[in-house]
Amino acid sequence: MIESNKALSIEEIYNKVNEKYTHSEVIEISEPVKHILSHQRLEAVFIELRSDNQNILNDHKLKYYTKQEVEELPKPRLIENYLTSKNF
Repeated sequence: MIESNKALSIEEIYNKVNEKYTHSEVIEISEPVKHILSHQRLEAVFIELRSDNQNILNDHKLKYYTKQEVEELPKPRLIENYLTSKNF
């Protein structure tokens, strides 16, 4: 996850991703998605990465889930809507 207090340009997103996730390739950056909560407004983009680095999950304390596991996990509405839009 990359957080910012302001909207980032595509170039800024690429730069931040490349700094944080070396040895990975950006496959897709979604259009901004707005999500309004009772106490704040969010604007999110989803970034799909590909990496041949087998250690990327451990290096960033990430976990791999199968499609079935993802379907069973509780997810915030923002993420659920994104996954649905990707036919996941």
